[in-house]
Amino acid sequence: MMGDRLVAQDVEFRKGPEKTHNGPMKVEVCLFENPDIDLFIEYLNTLRGQLPLEKPKKPRGRVKGKVKEVGSSRTDFIKTMDWSNPIPILREQGFVAVTKEYMDDMGYPLNIPKVYEGKYTILVKVIKKAKNPLNSKYDPLLVVLVKKDKIVFLKDGEKIHSQVLDKPLENTIKVPAKAKMKFPTFLTLDERNQFRIDMEKLRENKDEKPTRLYARWVHEISRLNQGQDFDFPHITNIPDPYAR
Repeated sequence: MMGDRLVAQDVEFRKGPEKTHNGPMKVEVCLFENPDIDLFIEYLNTLRGQLPLEKPKKPRGRVKGKVKEVGSSRTDFIKTMDWSNPIPILREQGFVAVTKEYMDDMGYPLNIPKVYEGKYTILVKVIKKAKNPLNSKYDPLLVVLVKKDKIVFLKDGEKIHSQVLDKPLENTIKVPAKAKMKFPTFLTLDERNQFRIDMEKLRENKDEKPTRLYARWVHEISRLNQGQDFDFPHITNIPDPYAR
């Protein structure tokens, strides 16, 4: 193994590979729709040198007469939604509550228009759940937003459906602590993610010993998240370096 990259699939397909490759490789993709298959074939042909690396630039903006297709395997489940109680169907489809900052840390930036930012609870679909949360795979293109009695579906940042419900949904959705946790600005991405992993292990196994990283920062992170319903394992047994 000479290198490893985790990238947003749709962006990588549009951009294309930076150079050709002739040796063995391992590529993991998620083919949701027929266009994904065509894009992947084109990507592989470019990667092995059968197509030129630099693609001709297309005109910017929308092409007249073309409408963005929204009916697909990605969004077909919307037609089957029970709008009196949509959460069970969303959970069945693999949607979980997250924050935009958490998805940035996981390497899946979300395209959410500013009109919705900070006002809605965000749900995205988990494609592959791993024991190590850093290895879980998400679909960042399809986003569900919930605010009181309104639910909005976005595909690649564009609204494809919205619905006003009979009752508010917010109380039925809980954002996991690891997704909404605030961290000191000086902690690196690797340190933030490692703290999340360490915290998850301590929750799952009470006999697990806190790591040096967890013990060093748990009190500082706890203070930053005061008022939130977070359970920091072993915090009472770890000395606070800043206690007076």
